[in-house]
Amino acid sequence: MQTKDVQASPVNSDKSQDFILGIGKFKERLIILLDPDNFLDMHEIESISNLAQVAENLREIATLTEKEKVK
Repeated sequence: MQTKDVQASPVNSDKSQDFILGIGKFKERLIILLDPDNFLDMHEIESISNLAQVAENLREIATLTEKEKVK
């Protein structure tokens, strides 16, 4: 895809949608270009990080539980 193939986002760019840089077509497919700097705010990133830590903790607990069952 080349720059000339990209068009501005067809939606009104308010705060809730400023993560969309534009749209384009590539090999008959619609491509939506996202702005990674605006895709998630800091609170969302922190929430995802916290969820990942919880998932890791649960994985460790499950592993320990399985090891206890083997004993």
